[in-house]
Amino acid sequence: ILMVLISIQDKLVYKPSSVSQGEPGAHGFDAFDDVELTTDDGVRICGWLLRVSNDKSLYSNAPTMLYFHGRDKNASFRLKKVKELLDTVGCNVLLVSYRGFGESQGNPTERGMVLDAESAFEYVKSRKDIDQSKLWTYGESLGGAVAMSFAHAHQSELQGLVLENTFTSLLDMINRVHPVLTPVRGLSRNRWRSDLRMPELRIPVLLLSGLRDSFIPPRMMKELHALATASAYTQLVEFPGGTHNRTWRC
Repeated sequence: ILMVLISIQDKLVYKPSSVSQGEPGAHGFDAFDDVELTTDDGVRICGWLLRVSNDKSLYSNAPTMLYFHGRDKNASFRLKKVKELLDTVGCNVLLVSYRGFGESQGNPTERGMVLDAESAFEYVKSRKDIDQSKLWTYGESLGGAVAMSFAHAHQSELQGLVLENTFTSLLDMINRVHPVLTPVRGLSRNRWRSDLRMPELRIPVLLLSGLRDSFIPPRMMKELHALATASAYTQLVEFPGGTHNRTWRC
């Protein structure tokens, strides 16, 4: 039983889907580029650079957000949400499906998804029409752990980090969501230790917490906020009506 639990851990953590919610044009985007990247370990991942305008003088001066989605479905299911973010904030958004999600190849693991984030960042840095002094990162749910890991490694190149309804660590979530795995959680290859990275983060951090989140306890967002002791600026914004997937609508 122990070996079975260890072997299926990735399937319990990640819930990818190849079903598409359509291209950006179907969600109101007029300016976007299809993106296909090859990671350092040879995996092809796909997504889009969603721009605020086709006018280079506008999008090249706008901030750019690297957006990391949650554990289920794929990037196309976030297009509606990202459209509102783009319109409200006025930023370009790079949105990529992790390996194993959507049209991206491979299978999701913590190590692999860290490489996916690195490839996404290398792509943004290769774009001479993107202002490299205005780069941010945003992570929702599991994507918050991806964004945290990425931001921790690239603090000098980012203006800030936004976290939405994310957890302290995957080990803490195992206790909550899959208690049967608690005795073997130390053997998990997926750890996502945001609780260890947050105290070392110096860049500004904005935490968006839905108080009606029934999946990730809001207390975890409070714990992360309390751990942001080295950050230049940190703010926890709580939304009384916010659920796990709908805080952005509040």
